[in-house]
Amino acid sequence: MKTKKIFLTTMLAILFAAFSISSGAQTSTGKTAALQTIGMQGGLVLYQTYQLIGAMNDGYINKAWEAKTVTDIMDEQVTMLDNMTAQYNTLLASKFLTDPSDTATVHEMMRGIQYLKDEAKGLHDMVTDNSDDAKKEYNTARDESWKIIADVLGLKDGN
Repeated sequence: MKTKKIFLTTMLAILFAAFSISSGAQTSTGKTAALQTIGMQGGLVLYQTYQLIGAMNDGYINKAWEAKTVTDIMDEQVTMLDNMTAQYNTLLASKFLTDPSDTATVHEMMRGIQYLKDEAKGLHDMVTDNSDDAKKEYNTARDESWKIIADVLGLKDGN
């Protein structure tokens, strides 16, 4: 459950930064730096989750991972992504984000999270029953999540 500890540590750091800023401890320059940091961390979580899911798929295909390991890790990813979505909803409800572009970025990251969840569920189902529907869900979600990740991180041409 090392993954959960890393996720919780990251989220606590984000919350601490947001609390410090909202309590007036930072200048507007500090708020901008904190928002950029939160955005970059969110983008990296999307990117690294995308990479993990793909690596688990490759590992399963090449018999490096057993089905139970893959399904357990995909279930953990879905749970952590649900927690991240809940935290983004809390951030949006707090009205801390005053710039519409910041709010739009959070909404876009939440769309990316949903596609990553669909991708993880698709991989889970592929490993479990190898159905064509699961393969389609996995591949479609993978393509869509990458578009959002590339956009959020400013990667040109998705590379």
